[in-house]
Amino acid sequence: MTLLDHLHALSRAPRLTLASFLGFALLCLTSLTPSQSAAQGSRIFVEVDREAISLRQTTRATVTISLDGVSSQADVMEPSWRDSGWSVLSRSSSTSLSFINGQRSLEVTKTYQLKPVRKGELTVGPFKGRGTARGLSSNSVKVKVTDKPPPM
Repeated sequence: MTLLDHLHALSRAPRLTLASFLGFALLCLTSLTPSQSAAQGSRIFVEVDREAISLRQTTRATVTISLDGVSSQADVMEPSWRDSGWSVLSRSSSTSLSFINGQRSLEVTKTYQLKPVRKGELTVGPFKGRGTARGLSSNSVKVKVTDKPPPM
């Protein structure tokens, strides 16, 4: 039996009021909305605080997961740090959930303090979405690592 068949059967029930019928219909529509609108305006974005460092310096990478129409937790799969030439010194995470004009949005920010383990042009990212962020992928950022600190 489809949702429309259920609604039709409910509309013929003798004790059903218009308000309860509309409430049920609204509940059905809002429960479908998150999965349909999650892709619109959703993204994962990576940025670093410095794009040129020495082997003795660190850089901070910030990964922002922004999802529209979603109110449940999202996460990312981290790249293979060691294979990418990085050592992770610390990790932190914050989550923000907003309801503005009836629209839900979720923003998860993950911050990594990274130290290079080799010279060259190293890459941060891409990060792959998990949970409600599944199907999304971030950009990648290149960081040039040298023996000596770059000029200021």
